[in-house]
Amino acid sequence: MRAVQEATNALIDGTPRVTFSLKDEPTDGPKKLDPVSTTAFLMAMTTTEKDTGIFPMRKFTKSIFALILLTFLLILIAVNPREVDVTESVVIDGNREEIWRAVTDFEGSFHESNTAHLSTTITSEPSAPFREGLTFTQVETVGGYRGALDGRVYDVYPKDRYRWSADTTYRVLGIDLLEIQEGGDLRIEATRTGPGLRLSHRVYGQFPDTIGGRMASWFMSALLDIEADAAHHTLVELNYIKNEVESDDT
Repeated sequence: MRAVQEATNALIDGTPRVTFSLKDEPTDGPKKLDPVSTTAFLMAMTTTEKDTGIFPMRKFTKSIFALILLTFLLILIAVNPREVDVTESVVIDGNREEIWRAVTDFEGSFHESNTAHLSTTITSEPSAPFREGLTFTQVETVGGYRGALDGRVYDVYPKDRYRWSADTTYRVLGIDLLEIQEGGDLRIEATRTGPGLRLSHRVYGQFPDTIGGRMASWFMSALLDIEADAAHHTLVELNYIKNEVESDDT
């Protein structure tokens, strides 16, 4: 009966026991296995966590934990949307007039500053001079996504700085996926460490204040790292302007 008890315990705690007993026999004869003990032993040896219900319980616990974690992440996304906000700069050995001409030539130098610019068109009439309220459209790719900007220029201070804002629609496989409020702040400033002028461009984007917009902000920022792509995109443009201005001065 001891073996039966141990085998029963093994069934309960899921740990096979190898202990079994031999029925008392006369010492002068061969010993025989107790059939009850042997059966209990075999049952204990073949019992698994799945048989005892422990495995399903662990699986259920993991599912609950995963559900709690997913709920926490969704709440975090809902209350903390991500934004794209990058600033890049270069120091140019040139004069303000040449730099200003290049950064305000939307359909010329600025369009050509990055191969990701597919088209750039000034929609204001007349298209010149560069001024407050000037409107433009641009189609470009950032991080592999095709974006169509419908923009406007404001806070224009000639040879010093200007700002722009745009409603940008990003498309995937020809489908309008997301509309983002984008903007930029471009400045020409004296450096404090040496000769030349610093050309900087801050670029930012705000995702829609909706559940879908907030989820997209995390997906594109945290997973696809669109902020790094935007920074690289901006720096390519600035370096092009730098090379153009400096080569014209030589």
